[in-house]
Parts: sequence; C-alpha cells; structure tokens
Amino acid sequence: MAFELQVEFSGLCLYVYDTQKQKVAVLLPDARKRKAVLTHVDGTVGEPHVGYLRYSLADLDSSFPQGTAREPAYEVVRLFKYEDLDFGVPAGAGLDVTQINVPDFARIAPDSSVPTRSRLELIDDLFSGAPPPELLMRTFLTGGTLKGSPAETWQFSDLWTPGQPYESVFASFVTWRRTIDAPNVTLTFRTHGGEPRESIVLAPANGTTVLLKVANFCDKNPMEWLDLGLRQVDHDDVDFKWMYRLVRPVQGTYATALNGKPLPMPLRPAKGPAGVEDCLGAQIGGTVPG
Repeated sequence: MAFELQVEFSGLCLYVYDTQKQKVAVLLPDARKRKAVLTHVDGTVGEPHVGYLRYSLADLDSSFPQGTAREPAYEVVRLFKYEDLDFGVPAGAGLDVTQINVPDFARIAPDSSVPTRSRLELIDDLFSGAPPPELLMRTFLTGGTLKGSPAETWQFSDLWTPGQPYESVFASFVTWRRTIDAPNVTLTFRTHGGEPRESIVLAPANGTTVLLKVANFCDKNPMEWLDLGLRQVDHDDVDFKWMYRLVRPVQGTYATALNGKPLPMPLRPAKGPAGVEDCLGAQIGGTVPG
C-alpha cells in the first residue's frame, strides 16, 4: 500500500542544493543554550533555539486517536542531539531544487566575478563523520518534490550588494513530498559517524499520509501550536544570524568582511506589513555527498 511522506521543514534550516545530483542536504545550526550568553559571529547576542522532529503518535501506534493531520490528538517530540536523520527511503532522481524559496547566500553575498556564486562557503567537514559542533543535525533528500510556501516580504541590507538590497517574498516552510511504495517507513537516528542510535516505524493512521515536522525554533511558540498563533513578528529577523554559523567568507574572515557592520539579516521593508513568520532558513549551492 503506497502513501505520501510529507516532511515540513521550518525555522533555522540551511538547504544545500546540488543541481548536478538533484539532491539537497538540510543542515540545522546548533543554537541551543549551552552557556550563559550566546553570541552571533558578528558579536551580537543571540536567542537560543531548539531543533526537533515531531510526528503523530497514531502513526506509530494505531491504537491512539488520530486527531487531524495539522493537529494530531497526540504528538511525539524528539530533540536532535548531534546526529543524522535517515528517512529510510531509497535514493530517487528528479528532486527539483529551484523552488526552495528561502534567502539565498548567492544573493545576500554574491561573488562579483560569478554572480550566481556566493562569496560565502560552507565551513569545513559539515559532511564528514566528525563535523564541527556548529552542526546540530543533518539529513539528505532525494526524489519527490521540495517546495517552499511564500509568506512574507523581507529585505537584506546592501552590505555586500552596494545600492541593491536583496528583497523577495520568502518561504516560512519548505515541504518535501515523497511517495512511499510500502506500508510503512522507518526513520533512523544515527551518529554523525553512521552508527544507529534508534529507529521508529511509522505508518499512515489515516491511510494516505505521514506528516512530519523538522524545526529549529526559539521560544516564540516553538511547537507551532495553532491555538497560540504563529510566530507573530513586527521586527527584523535577528535569529537569521544563526545561519552564518554554517558558512564563512571564501576569503578573509567575518571581521574583515563586515568591517564593523552587522551581519545582513531579513529586515522588514519600510512600507511592508508586520510579519507573521520569522526564523527564516537559508540556501546555498554546494556538493552534496552520495
């Protein structure tokens, strides 16, 4: 019996797109509160975030009531802790990487010699068996569809694009959809070195869909419960600065690249409405292993 696996990514997620392999790696920066004061790479204070996977308990055990896809009667939350998430699906071709629709580092910090390339690059060893502590979780997507849902207009400062601020309508959520030709799917949490920690087997309680949430949020409704409303904001998205933990200047350091100025982040346009979603993700081109 086939069903659809839907994985909604939201919050601080870096989408590394490989156009040659039509494959995407999703990397979550670690912004958990592990010390008294958290700081961004430009020296400003940052708010702690938590990364997690959510799923319906009814998809794990059909004896529990379902509720609805968006509001399950019972949910399970699994916090990430320096690991890989394996969705247990075979490699697939044809993943469209053009509709992620989150801020692109190639537009925030374009290389003047190659406009489609960023002057920022991934930090070392993010795809190794021993990645740096800046990485909280990673997973790899192939096959199916990957598409962002546009929500709000944001603008980045022109620090690296003098006179041409980067403005667009960016997605608050990015959803991966993949048809599973089996009665269930097995998710496995692995160490970055590849050793399995635990697995869960999910089957669609409603017979058609298994909906998962992968998120990396601060304390403004971190569970995205509808009764509390979404993350209502009327200010700039300072939390985006956490994305710079996973990238660095191709040449020099952030100190020289910034020259005393703050990191570019999503700013509310002067004439735009108040936002309803912050903690935007980002994307960057790269080579994804496998």
